[in-house]
Amino acid sequence: MVSSDKALQWVYAAADAANRDLAEEDRISKSPDTRLRGEGSAVDSLTIINLLIEIEAIVEQETGKRLSLMSVEPADMQKSFATARSLADYVAEQVNNA
Repeated sequence: MVSSDKALQWVYAAADAANRDLAEEDRISKSPDTRLRGEGSAVDSLTIINLLIEIEAIVEQETGKRLSLMSVEPADMQKSFATARSLADYVAEQVNNA
């Protein structure tokens, strides 16, 4: 069983990878409350995609499970990807149900 805290570590590791390609002012902060989508977010769509791809790779490497995080329903995306914490919760749920 993967905890939300473990999944948050994966989100942070993916943020580190995504941040390597971003200007300093565009980098993703590593905080549970970091806004990834919606109002107050400075993260663009390409960065979100890169972040999700990195998370998928990390999850597969650490658990052997393959996820497809980009297959989330658009209506659920705003909620599930709103913050680093909500993304971690979503990832943990997906891994535990895979």
